Amino acid sequence: MRRLVHDGGFVLATVGRRQGELSGLIRAGDRVLSTTARRNADLEETVRILPTTLRELRPTFAQLESFSNDARPVVRALRPAGRALGPALVDAAALAPDLRKLFREVNVVIDVGKRALPATTRTVNAARPVFQQLHSALRDLLPVVDLAGLYKTETVSAFANAAAAFEYTDVASDGKRRHYFRSVIPFSPESFVVANERPGTNRHNPYPKPRWLDDIATGLEALDCRNTGNSSIPGTPAPPCKQQKPLRFRGLATLYPHVRKDPP
Repeated sequence: MRRLVHDGGFVLATVGRRQGELSGLIRAGDRVLSTTARRNADLEETVRILPTTLRELRPTFAQLESFSNDARPVVRALRPAGRALGPALVDAAALAPDLRKLFREVNVVIDVGKRALPATTRTVNAARPVFQQLHSALRDLLPVVDLAGLYKTETVSAFANAAAAFEYTDVASDGKRRHYFRSVIPFSPESFVVANERPGTNRHNPYPKPRWLDDIATGLEALDCRNTGNSSIPGTPAPPCKQQKPLRFRGLATLYPHVRKDPP
């Protein structure tokens, strides 16, 4: 009892020393009570609708609980990624100066683009007739380029053979250097006669396949063998007729490459 009286006196003495703060507390409490009294009707309405609000929130809380149960495995699975994301963000902070510089330069590009894009649009519109003519020309040119690509080995060999044919030189007896054109012109009995049909010995092929000379040791292939039953010049032996298989060019397998204009 003595301690209670002592402590009570200490409390009252302390409160007496802080009368200003106590007065402020009392005035604040009075303002709160006055405001509450003025909003008595609002508080009464809040208390009245609170049970209805709680009843309406009950299904929402139930759905929220179901959603949290479904989301728990996802959150648990994302937890390792979240732990790894922290160091990644710390490392990405080193890119901040470069990104800041990049965005400043992007702003410059945007300012320039406001003037350049309209000029580019006018240039493209003006060049449309040129591209239309170019498209038509490329439709004719591309099949030729594809055919040249099919015979690229023969094309390179033709240039090399032309250079080799003109490179021969000799020193004559008078001391002058002379250049010669070297060429082999084959002669056969067919070169000296006129015929109404291809002789049976003829193995002509005007459309040889790519790298067709690789088969020279085993016999070159002919375009067709329909002439083997025709009459031949006596005393002219002929090798067996080997017909060339259809040549595949631009998706078509034909007897010879069909160079056709591309569709529009």
